[in-house]
Amino acid sequence: MCGRMNVSDSPFVIELMKILGIPVYPRVRSNIGPGSSTDIVIEDHDGRQLHEAIWSLLIEPKKDKPGYRPNPKWHTFNSKSTRLDSSPLWASAFKSHRAIIPASCFFEWKDFR
Repeated sequence: MCGRMNVSDSPFVIELMKILGIPVYPRVRSNIGPGSSTDIVIEDHDGRQLHEAIWSLLIEPKKDKPGYRPNPKWHTFNSKSTRLDSSPLWASAFKSHRAIIPASCFFEWKDFR
């Protein structure tokens, strides 16, 4: 499981977007954490498209400023692959709400304070 991701203009990300048939590239960003916005690829009746999304399954409006945050009652930004199709929280989303995340890397973030 990962806690952060980076998106770069690496040859891999550029080639992925070409293979997916998307003429635009995701925004280059570093240290993207749960609750942050990132670019994802979804497919709907208009084909594959790049959209901005919030990295979390359950989100709610922030109480003290504009925007959204992950619901603090749940740690829902990732799950074990062995439970995706059986967990009551994940099963429905796993079967019907899929996306491609064009990231350069995923990593565990550590707070060194």
